[in-house]
Amino acid sequence: MTAKNTLTHRLRGGIEKIIQQDKDSGIAGAILYAFSLIYKSAVSFRAFLYEKNILRSRSLPCFVISVGNITAGGTGKTPMTLYLAKLMQKSGYSVCILSRGYGGTFSKKRGIVSDGKALYMTAGEAGDEPFMMALQLKNIPVVIGRNRYAAGMSAIEKFRPDIILLDDAYQHLKIRRNLNLLLSDCKKPFGNGHVLPRGPLREALSALKRADAFIVTRCGENPVPEYLKYMAGNRPVFRSSHQPHLHCVVKAGKKEKGDISDIKGCRVFLFSGIAKNEDFHRTVRSLGCVIAGTKEFPDHHPYSDSDIAQIRESAQKTAARWIVTTEKDYMRIHDVPPSPVSPAFKDIPLAVIGIEIDFGKDSRMFQEFIRKALPTAIVLKKQEVPN
Repeated sequence: MTAKNTLTHRLRGGIEKIIQQDKDSGIAGAILYAFSLIYKSAVSFRAFLYEKNILRSRSLPCFVISVGNITAGGTGKTPMTLYLAKLMQKSGYSVCILSRGYGGTFSKKRGIVSDGKALYMTAGEAGDEPFMMALQLKNIPVVIGRNRYAAGMSAIEKFRPDIILLDDAYQHLKIRRNLNLLLSDCKKPFGNGHVLPRGPLREALSALKRADAFIVTRCGENPVPEYLKYMAGNRPVFRSSHQPHLHCVVKAGKKEKGDISDIKGCRVFLFSGIAKNEDFHRTVRSLGCVIAGTKEFPDHHPYSDSDIAQIRESAQKTAARWIVTTEKDYMRIHDVPPSPVSPAFKDIPLAVIGIEIDFGKDSRMFQEFIRKALPTAIVLKKQEVPN
């Protein structure tokens, strides 16, 4: 890592720490707070213009479901989009996912990541999250583009979906949606209450009024926070949890299936570049692993070959039996020479942890809510699908 990259990494890390703090953070915190007031005003004014139709949203000629959050990262938008896509497909609907493609080289353009059968982009081109969804989903196209209306019209022309899922689109007001799903973390639904860059909020809490339903993630069977129920009013609130699983293992340069029992009780070295690295650490501990060391990177970090070499060397120094990372990070090292299916992890095997959304006791209620939200025309089409 160059001196410039190191400085940028440290600066970003320092700001991220302040963003998560509830209490006063000195001069740096005061400066960020001042900027947050400016940002909050600008975002609120933009939302007001859309609300009053001074700025106009555009409609796509199909049913649109948006999945998003009001805080910056880490609530499980991608696993939720995957859950919905599989649920709609199982119910007989044709589905297409529309994402911006953040972090990919095609993010300012538009293109097809997958047509549901073949991949047309690498992780570096599509971005880690769209690429991950494209790998997991069969017969569900994934399309990216900064201009999501144009990308959506292109997807409709090519794939004729009944439903388009907008990934991470709560703030993307340029497209009208028929259903707006808002995800919030159970422990800290609104972070420290401050807007970026002093806190993690993407916009003021008044934006909650746009949500049709609230999905509380990492909640399990725990009660929903009272103040979140109050903010939701008469709108439905559903509890969900993140269920970890072993996505794959890479041994002697070869990708294989594995089981959580493979790493349970083992000494492991973690690396991750996600919004909440500490949550990943807790997940790995909950799997019964002994964490020998960690290496953290910013969210959507573009891994280089030198990063991979440093990770491997650090793991060797801790005498770890496994190197463990997230499925999202694994997507970003697909294009790095040497790739994860080469000798990069020859000496210490790599375990990749994935996350799935589980609604537990709220599953039936959530699925019924989605079914009732769909227009009659789509429901009738679904009923015509032969069993």
